[in-house]
Amino acid sequence: MKYSIKKNPYSFLEVSPKPSEKFLKEIYSKKYFKNKLSACYSKVYSVEELQNRIKRSDLYIDIAVSLSSKKNKDFLEIGAGEGFLMKAASKKKLNVTGVDFQKDQIKSQNPDMLNFFVKSDPYIYLKNNKKKYDFIASMFVLEHLREPIKFIKTIKSKLKKNGIIIISVPNDFKEFQQYLMKSKIISKKYWLAPPEHLNYFNNKNIELFFKKMNLKIIQAISDFPIEIFLTGSKKNYLNSRSEGRKAHRTRLSVDNFILNQGNKLSIDFYKACHNVGLGRGMIYFLKK
Repeated sequence: MKYSIKKNPYSFLEVSPKPSEKFLKEIYSKKYFKNKLSACYSKVYSVEELQNRIKRSDLYIDIAVSLSSKKNKDFLEIGAGEGFLMKAASKKKLNVTGVDFQKDQIKSQNPDMLNFFVKSDPYIYLKNNKKKYDFIASMFVLEHLREPIKFIKTIKSKLKKNGIIIISVPNDFKEFQQYLMKSKIISKKYWLAPPEHLNYFNNKNIELFFKKMNLKIIQAISDFPIEIFLTGSKKNYLNSRSEGRKAHRTRLSVDNFILNQGNKLSIDFYKACHNVGLGRGMIYFLKK
């Protein structure tokens, strides 16, 4: 299928036409993790990568908890994936629930979270579950959805007063990527990934999107700005597997070093990256 990119009235960019809900449900309920449609997941991680996933999850939960004054804290993650964020929330004594289409990935990486996991279509779970939560997290999910506006409205309705929403998305069609294209450092829009990625956000349009959704940004940081490695040589991680492995290892080493400096310095560094539009992904902490 051929796709075009258009601007949604809510400011973000989106694929047109979008695949059917049936098609997407088939991908995420049966194929996504098992067939490794995403390079972000693996059955086995190196010690350094495992540490990185744990440290990043701990940082996100620490930020969220620091922004809340509530004592009894119910935590829901939509698109729980491998369960690292659930585990971080559990370590902070939050009442944890995670929802996703498949459980194989969480069984592989964080089997102790299975007792708090619900295998379900997230929309069906949200529709049928009347409970409200102090924290609702959805990490790298929004870009996959046919109806991101409906999704945000739904999770807002499940949030308690003064609750926190944690949203992460890739930072795409950003100024740095445009610079790479104009400078002919890259020759293709490598971030385009339909039919898995249907919506495209960057640090400019997502803030307009949140404003239109009546959400207030409390905190925003980036993840590691791996795309800086594209500028060093025409032979880079986009066209060389060996360079890709090197970039990945360097990202892990440097990111872990930064995270080991403590929350304050880590947040300061990644807030600055976010503010200038670097970072492959963006992490937002929001209130109604």
